[in-house]
Amino acid sequence: MDKTFFIDIRMRMGDEMIPLARFSIGTDKLFAQELYDVLEGSVDRLDEAPLLMEWIEEQMGLPQNICLKGCSLKHVAHNCETITKALFKKHSLG
Repeated sequence: MDKTFFIDIRMRMGDEMIPLARFSIGTDKLFAQELYDVLEGSVDRLDEAPLLMEWIEEQMGLPQNICLKGCSLKHVAHNCETITKALFKKHSLG
């Protein structure tokens, strides 16, 4: 069964995490990992980060968190651009 990979963006609001966006990365784990690895953010002090980028693997409809990065708004803006460019390149050039 194929696994699908996503990168979710969540915003901290008090004790809650509000979903902001989801990027569908596809079924290529190596591509997803290489993309996530170049994103800005930190795995340290996640409880203090205002925004989180979460790498998720989904199989048979069940999501599994692979990794989290805490981000600033500048990180998220840069990361959204990076993800969009990588996905455009992958789908345009094959």
